Amino acid sequence: MPIRPILSCLATLLLIALAAPVAAAPAPLPPADARDLRCAAAFAVVAVAQARGDAAAATLPPLAIRGRQFMGAVGARLTAGGTMTPAAVQAELTNAARALTLPGAITAARGCLATLDQITPPRPVLDAVACEALLGVYAEVLGARDAADPRAAALQRDADALSRSASAALAARGTPAEAQPAAKAAARARLREALLQRSDTITADEFTHCRRMAAATR
Repeated sequence: MPIRPILSCLATLLLIALAAPVAAAPAPLPPADARDLRCAAAFAVVAVAQARGDAAAATLPPLAIRGRQFMGAVGARLTAGGTMTPAAVQAELTNAARALTLPGAITAARGCLATLDQITPPRPVLDAVACEALLGVYAEVLGARDAADPRAAALQRDADALSRSASAALAARGTPAEAQPAAKAAARARLREALLQRSDTITADEFTHCRRMAAATR
């Protein structure tokens, strides 16, 4: 084929390319949105480490539930305002999480806790009385399903470990020693009833909090 027609064709394609609008680079996010995405990524990394039992990650509050709620709230805000598509939010979160080492994520998450409280307010912290009831009820449920389930025995040990702390908490409320067994039984009964009414009465973060409290008494 003669070279001139080829050159003419290439020149035409070049002119078309130069005339076509250049795809704009994504606009930078406002600082607050960029911060919240980084926080969400840090919470996700730390939550995974907490689930693995990492000791450094455990120095932060449990983040499995509240971290996911935070991520959902931030993503909904960005997509509702038209700032980003859901796919773009997911891509940003994935890239941010991959860029974090665990120590870096722990440091970042610690600095994001105030923002977490603003966007996803914490539920009231369970005290020793509530935690003894929670762990005891879950031990009963697992034991009823399978008496040989080692998780039931472990949870009952945790509940027993909190018995003294729960008694001290009741005493601080003015409950005399002779009335404390009934008060503890009432706490378990209330929890059972609440769980029957709503399965989300207790979150995974609260469960983790109670097990940490039990471990700290040993």
